[in-house]
Amino acid sequence: MKSATDLLITRTYTEIWERGEEYAKSGRVRIASSNEREVEAFVKGTELYKVKLKFSGAGISKNCNCPYSHGASAKHSPCKHMIAVAILWDESKGIEPPSKDEIEFETIPPPLVTRSQYVALFKSPLKADLELLRIAAEEIGSWSRPHSRLPNMPKFSSNENEPLSIKEIRKSFREIASWTNRRRYDYYFCAGEMVAAFCEVMRLVKKRLRVSSPLETAEIIREAQKFHYELVMGLIDDSDGLHEFTEAHLEDVYNHLKKMPVEDVEKDALARKLKEFENHRNDY
Repeated sequence: MKSATDLLITRTYTEIWERGEEYAKSGRVRIASSNEREVEAFVKGTELYKVKLKFSGAGISKNCNCPYSHGASAKHSPCKHMIAVAILWDESKGIEPPSKDEIEFETIPPPLVTRSQYVALFKSPLKADLELLRIAAEEIGSWSRPHSRLPNMPKFSSNENEPLSIKEIRKSFREIASWTNRRRYDYYFCAGEMVAAFCEVMRLVKKRLRVSSPLETAEIIREAQKFHYELVMGLIDDSDGLHEFTEAHLEDVYNHLKKMPVEDVEKDALARKLKEFENHRNDY
């Protein structure tokens, strides 16, 4: 005898399944008609929703008129109303519902990054959790491709007492660019990792400003600006607007550099270098 819950459990998020169980137990479901092949029911939620489940070949077709079932994020995932109906339909045929262990191991765990969390990252790019940025593309989308897992950042000193050098920054950017040569590098699904690596470097640049030469740092910020353009224009798919994170970190270092104390003899030279950075803000 076919089981509706067996066919739905592996396609359902854990939280949705548990809420469906609650609906089934709390008397929110009224089965209008059923037989061995299909069931039609009404479930009391925010409104009264109509659910229809039907065995189709080796699978099951499902329909509910609730908002969740018609949302893009739930294209392949059953809603809680469907789960509630499936549980009671199975019980009417003498089929016991899945155990707690089966629910834990067979349902889909919640995504590590929700769309609301992803949107929140853009509201405060400087404070964004870069680990969420690294994994967002594959967590919130409905599809993925096999792709490389990239390092969190290139080799770059985190010693806040070590002065910055143009040689070190160029070497770190060359290393990031070299990651695109990996066999499974993906321009879209690796974009968050590439941008996060750039931001990690810029955060360390900011920390090391205190012991660094303003003139050297001005060259470094311009070098970072050049690599930022190379990154978002050629090394990644920036269709999600990840340049907002690289730009925010560039501007942050630039603003701190402007506040650094400078010897009188260096003021004009620093002003010229900063002006060059300003003139190239809209290069792409």
